[in-house]
Amino acid sequence: MSSVAASRGSAKGPAYNASKAYASNYLEGIRCKVEKLNLKITVTDIKDGLVDTAMAKGEGLFWAMPLGKAAKQIYNALLKRKKM
Repeated sequence: MSSVAASRGSAKGPAYNASKAYASNYLEGIRCKVEKLNLKITVTDIKDGLVDTAMAKGEGLFWAMPLGKAAKQIYNALLKRKKM
């Protein structure tokens, strides 16, 4: 699981963004390897946005998805087994 933070750098949390970019690129590499080996494994990188959890608390948060709604959307995305 990665984050939309993987897509861009940020002055507030450059290490966080870099770690998410690493995770997304690593998963992409695993996906390529799985396909090359013709394995029946689906690799889906969930790139969620801001979810209303204790970690996301702070000033200036303009939008955060309720945890239950985010969990349901993530679960449904995994059921679709899309290459993402």
